[in-house]
This record gives sequence, C-alpha cells and structure tokens, in this order.
Amino acid sequence: MRKELIDLGLWPQTERSDPAADIEAAWKVMARLGSPCRYAGCGSDGLLECLVSEPGSGVVMAVGRGDTLPAAICRAAVLAKKSAGTKVPAP
Repeated sequence: MRKELIDLGLWPQTERSDPAADIEAAWKVMARLGSPCRYAGCGSDGLLECLVSEPGSGVVMAVGRGDTLPAAICRAAVLAKKSAGTKVPAP
C-alpha cells in the first residue's frame, strides 16, 4: 500500500511510516488528497469502510475497505485518486 501511495503522489518517499498502519499518517494521506472523507462503519463482512466524496457535490467517489481504519482510509484515497486520474505534485 505504501508504494502505491507514493506512486500516486499521496505519500512522500522520504517518510518512513506506513500510512496503512498508522491513523495519523492515514489522515495525512487523506489531507493530501484534498477530498472529504468519512468513516462509514463496518460492512456485513466485518471490514471497516471509509467513503471519499467529491468536494463540491458530495457524491461518493470511492469506498475503501480494510481490516483497520488506517487501511480503509488509505484504500479509499488510492481508489479516489485513480478515479480522478490526476497526480498530486510531489511534496
């Protein structure tokens, strides 16, 4: 996950922490994405869900799912970034 975040410009390569394992780092990833995010609870399969929405319309762009909240946040950021098709400038 960390490499994918770096490749998409959502995490600096120089930062050693793993955002998918650290809630503070995961929120930094979401801040870098620049889109609203919210916790959506636990799915029927037991995975935690995080929603990313369009800043203007509020339409859900991506749903990230994971065993932990940081993993769900990072997955949502990756999916939202890929759906947007643009690359965030490197820090």
